[in-house]
Amino acid sequence: MIAVIATDAIKPADRIRTGMRMARHLVETSNPDLVIVQVVDHQGPTGRAEIRGPAVGVEIAHAPNPSKTLATGKPWEVRYIDALPTSGGLYFGPRVDMALAELETIDHSIELAEGCDGDMVDEEAQAVSEKSSGH
Repeated sequence: MIAVIATDAIKPADRIRTGMRMARHLVETSNPDLVIVQVVDHQGPTGRAEIRGPAVGVEIAHAPNPSKTLATGKPWEVRYIDALPTSGGLYFGPRVDMALAELETIDHSIELAEGCDGDMVDEEAQAVSEKSSGH
């Protein structure tokens, strides 16, 4: 399962916590073997093909049981760009790969997600809505 979330959280630590909270929520509600969450800036690109490289501020891989996937051997992997986003929502700076011990500490400190406080839009439903409203 891959999820892309847009946020206005510009500090890397805030982006990491938001992404990890969402990854954990998706695992708890959907039970996939692997969840990948990409955190992008709300001012950045929105097209699926454009959300790669400098558009991604944080990428999180969460495998609650790593033996069930070949994608990772750890329950958490987090990579982030240690920089604030540009005015266009892109990230340029050094890439940091976080240590598992640090990720487990963060995981234990974040609150449970009871739902989503942002808008979740199904792409097909959005296209239908835009077509019917003349946009």
